[in-house]
Amino acid sequence: MGKIEFADIFIADQTKKVGVVLDADDNPIVGFVVVGRSSDQYIAAEKAARIRHIKMQWGGKNKIDFATDDGAVKLDEVNRACELAKLSNCVIDWFGFTKNGADMPFDKSKLPDIFKARPSWADKVLQAIVDDSDFLKDLPVD
Repeated sequence: MGKIEFADIFIADQTKKVGVVLDADDNPIVGFVVVGRSSDQYIAAEKAARIRHIKMQWGGKNKIDFATDDGAVKLDEVNRACELAKLSNCVIDWFGFTKNGADMPFDKSKLPDIFKARPSWADKVLQAIVDDSDFLKDLPVD
């Protein structure tokens, strides 16, 4: 069984590639580079989501009644918006995207449109972000 250097678990700026289009050999050819739950980006997005939920629950005139169908729909919309915010914060680059045959430079402003158009990509990338075990795999193990 391997061991991990204790100090390495505090490294917050680790990244990993998440493929959303694979070649015939299952190698990623299109995807995103992300930071994980330990990153400042994720922590900021998570804090903003919690604040938004608190305001929804206790926010006076903006308070949402979660027991109603309208309230449940609104909560679902807010949850999805919070997920998209996490994605936008935690995706720091992409690979394999082209425009008119040329590599397309990373443009964070395009992420919400991409993830709305391809919800399965959003789900896959979000799962990769929250799965800490994949980030720990890249740490040196004795």
